[in-house]
Amino acid sequence: MIGLYVHIPFCDAKCPYCDFYSIKAKTDKKEKYVQAVLNEMKMCGGNKLANTLYFGGGTPTLLEPIQLEKIVKCAVETYGLSYENEITVESNPNTLTDRKLFDLKKIGINRLSIGVQSGIEAELKALGRKHSLDQVEKAIKSAKREGFDNISVDMIIGAPGQTIKTIFETLDFVESLDVQHCSFYQLKIEPKTPFGLNKPNNIASEDEIAEIYLTVVSQLEKIGFYQYEISNFAKTSRECVHNLKYWNQEEYIGFGPSAHSFVNGVRYFHDRNIDGYIDDVIKVEKEKVLDANFEWIMLRSRLTKGVSVSELEKRGFWNDDLILKIKKLEGAKYIEWKDDRISLTPAGMMVQNAILLNLFR
Repeated sequence: MIGLYVHIPFCDAKCPYCDFYSIKAKTDKKEKYVQAVLNEMKMCGGNKLANTLYFGGGTPTLLEPIQLEKIVKCAVETYGLSYENEITVESNPNTLTDRKLFDLKKIGINRLSIGVQSGIEAELKALGRKHSLDQVEKAIKSAKREGFDNISVDMIIGAPGQTIKTIFETLDFVESLDVQHCSFYQLKIEPKTPFGLNKPNNIASEDEIAEIYLTVVSQLEKIGFYQYEISNFAKTSRECVHNLKYWNQEEYIGFGPSAHSFVNGVRYFHDRNIDGYIDDVIKVEKEKVLDANFEWIMLRSRLTKGVSVSELEKRGFWNDDLILKIKKLEGAKYIEWKDDRISLTPAGMMVQNAILLNLFR
């Protein structure tokens, strides 16, 4: 079963740290865009069945529910998606009105991923966010009233002004929301963003970021979230099924400008251009996966369950030199080797790339 990803590139305003492809939402372009997505979905369908659908962005909830419904129905009809499968929509708290939530539930959305980013008002302002903590609380309470019982919140590690003290306050806020999943992503300063052109001067140092990350991992476990991936934490059985496809190197198809696909060992991706996509939806770039085994270990090592020795043997990695390196990193508390499984510790996850290059290159 494949995953379906639909990129909705509309935003009310661009956050200063965001490098995802998005444009200002315009009513006339929304309908043309939805039609282009439907055209591509039908064109790519036929011999693949899907069991996840994920609307990312941008801000997908800036589309009208009836527009999202068209895409959901197309996924059901073209890819055999079931309304019992995981159907996720990303959203900003200030877009989740009572009416919008009622309509989203009605059309088949059963998982919400809400961009909260921080539990501190001053940090939200520094990140250029347009919502308040009060709006977050109201949106989640309303979502629960409408029957949503699979809610995730996205948070940021390394926001301007963030400290160990404020991350504890953010974690308290997350606990108070009583959601089923949360993601804590480290802020990355991308070159062409406003933050990249004018970096804030009150961002924590690398050592402070490391301390904040380890604090997040430790404290989330205490309040019932177990870590299953570098940046993702879930309560029992509430992992994001769609995102696990990426890390398990399973197949997925992405629709829309900047969306990526992975099918039959080949990666496809659309250019970051909505007008080009609307005018010529067939035009995609391709790239062959040059080192599938290294990509496999890179993706799989993001997961806390890690890999098994037998998997490493099957892919030709296992040898005496690798064993010595693993034991050295185990002694340094970067790797855990338990029975047949080898995985990165939280400390190891912070330097994943360096560890993989040391072990496998």
